[in-house]
Amino acid sequence: DGHEKLAEQGLQMGKGVHLPIYALKDQYLSFLHACVIMPNRHEGHIIAHYYLNLIESRGVHISIQLMIDKGSEVNEMIKIHEALRIEAAPDYTSDTWLMMVQFSSIHNTPFKSFWWWKQDGDGHTLHYVLQVGVEQDIFVA
Repeated sequence: DGHEKLAEQGLQMGKGVHLPIYALKDQYLSFLHACVIMPNRHEGHIIAHYYLNLIESRGVHISIQLMIDKGSEVNEMIKIHEALRIEAAPDYTSDTWLMMVQFSSIHNTPFKSFWWWKQDGDGHTLHYVLQVGVEQDIFVA
């Protein structure tokens, strides 16, 4: 999922200051596979390429099911996932285990829970870390 938490409006650290991120998290294991800066995260071919790179980096393992938002940028990723899952796990039919579940971004609880976990574990938010970076002239806003 792409996230606006670190977009210009979310950061509120000045015009043009943003960190456009895209992430994939395993809901079952609560494992964050990747969270990357991706300026063009709204382009389908970029998301598809990112997904293929992720699969390759995991030793060509795919998830049984994707839980993704309804953005148009995920259409190519869905096609890739469906083709790979049919090949890799033919016993898991769509009738018994959906290949993907789509929901609106505001209901992306699997990844939103990551932000809560991060704050609870570290004792602060990523936004706070960025603000400290500005105050210490590490990051110029």
